[in-house]
Amino acid sequence: SALGHISPGDSGAIIPSPVTYLPKSIAAAGSVLTMSASDLLRFADMHMNGGVSSAGSKVMSAEMAAQMQKAQVALLPHSRVGFNQMGLSWFIGDHADVRVIGHDGATAGQWTYMQCLPERKVAYALLTNSPSAALSEEVRRYFFEKVAGLPVPSEPAPASGTDDLDAYPGLYENIATNVEVRRSGAGLFMSVRPKRGDSGKRLEVALSPYSPSCFQIESKDPSLQGRLGFAGIADGRAQFVRLGVRLTRRVH
Repeated sequence: SALGHISPGDSGAIIPSPVTYLPKSIAAAGSVLTMSASDLLRFADMHMNGGVSSAGSKVMSAEMAAQMQKAQVALLPHSRVGFNQMGLSWFIGDHADVRVIGHDGATAGQWTYMQCLPERKVAYALLTNSPSAALSEEVRRYFFEKVAGLPVPSEPAPASGTDDLDAYPGLYENIATNVEVRRSGAGLFMSVRPKRGDSGKRLEVALSPYSPSCFQIESKDPSLQGRLGFAGIADGRAQFVRLGVRLTRRVH
């Protein structure tokens, strides 16, 4: 496992995270589990083998394992590269006619990545305390190209369209993060303040149009990159912002 490290404030100093786990109230979502990469791969192997562990123990029924890998709801566009559906805890995508399932996650200064090809019975796991997207992308590229012999899943191309930028400014909040979106001239800016762990560090970045209701996060900080989306337009205002795969509700 990887000990979380954070960079509080603007000094650039990196220290071990004072927060070990996410709130124990969400333990059912896996927030307090600690394991090695090999243990995580054994977990993936069990799911790819109908709920039976490599030791031959039945952990869950084959029906339950299959149901978890069945698409339950569509993801918002550009939520996660290579995935467009959500099962029960699994992100799901079909790439080059091969089913891909996976689930990435993070706590305070620690990141975990896991993707599986159930039909091929292969998977990879990465546990790291580096926020670098380049690291996870290099591991993913090696897995698809060298292990699976498949092209690497890519992000859909930008789509043209017009947005009413006045629908987006406001304050959004969830259990872990405060997100403020403001308009300045013809553009949008976003500031993010985590509520735990790295709570003293506020990140402010510009947002560039990518496709309708979706914006590129213009940041050199590896912990805040990718694309942000808005959803739930009501009375001319977005009710949610999607940062990563988490929705944050408008509170003001």
